[in-house]
Amino acid sequence: MLFRSGSPNMSLIEKTPIKRGKWHRIKLVIKWSTGKNGTAKAFLDGRATPFASAKGRNMHNDYQHYFKLGMYRHEAIASDNAIHIDNVSIRHAN
Repeated sequence: MLFRSGSPNMSLIEKTPIKRGKWHRIKLVIKWSTGKNGTAKAFLDGRATPFASAKGRNMHNDYQHYFKLGMYRHEAIASDNAIHIDNVSIRHAN
C-alpha cells in the first residue's frame, strides 16, 4: 500500500506491505489545506501510531476536494485482481 501526499505535486511518503486474502482496517485523518498547516496520517489495523504521516499543502486550490478509493492499474498490466471495500465512513471533524 502506498501513501502519497502534497500539492500540486504528490510525493511518496511511505509504503507498507499488506497481506493478501486478509481484511485490513485503514484509517485516514486529514486536515485539508492550501497552506503549510495541512496534515495527513494513515493508520493500519487499529494501531495507535500512524504508519505514515505528512505535513504541508495537500490541496491545490480552494475548490471542493474529493477522496478517491479503489485499485488503480495501468491498462497494459494484464491480470485478474479484486479489491473488496466495506464500511466506508467519511465525516467532518471539528
